[in-house]
Amino acid sequence: ASRVADHLGRPVEFTDPITGEVESVPVGSTGPIPQLPAEAAGPTPWATGFTIAAFAAVLAAFADIALSRAFAEAFGLLWVPANLLVGLGLAPSLYLLRNTPLWRWPALGAAAGLAAAWVVLLLGLLG
Repeated sequence: ASRVADHLGRPVEFTDPITGEVESVPVGSTGPIPQLPAEAAGPTPWATGFTIAAFAAVLAAFADIALSRAFAEAFGLLWVPANLLVGLGLAPSLYLLRNTPLWRWPALGAAAGLAAAWVVLLLGLLG
């Protein structure tokens, strides 16, 4: 509430969600936001990370292949644009997760699994 008051340049009223008490928060009640010291990054857990990525890859590949095959049985080649929509829908989330310490591994695995699923599905069209 104090940041909002500083930004608006006028006092704002804050209602405590627990007690229901209303208090007025004046302008300029806080100083600058303190910066936390940067923590040194620990060693990268490659073995654990690649295990998580492999699990996510297998899960994503099997799910995508099963979904696409079921869609192909019902609607023919319409599985191709549907699968493109799945991949394009997941792409922004996977891209944003690439630098998050734990979630980068499932994101890497899901991306690899979707790529492998495309290879399997396109080879399935050949024969």
